[in-house]
Amino acid sequence: YLRLLIPFQDLEELVLSYNNLEELPEEMGLLKKLQVLNLENNKISTLPPALSFRLTHLNIGGNRIVYFTSQFASPMRSTLVHFVY
Repeated sequence: YLRLLIPFQDLEELVLSYNNLEELPEEMGLLKKLQVLNLENNKISTLPPALSFRLTHLNIGGNRIVYFTSQFASPMRSTLVHFVY
């Protein structure tokens, strides 16, 4: 995945909704400028921890996430997280 992500290092918003994705690669953390991530209606059950500290908006509605770690909802951050089941 690393080679595929290199050209997108300046990406700030990524929409991957409705793609039947089951997981995201850890290398997604290399997208240092990513702030908005829409993963709506996939089959994702976990998120790479490296994504947590840069996102300002995260849409994970309609996925299989049952446990949401505190790194995405830290009081030191203002991340808007959208859950819809």
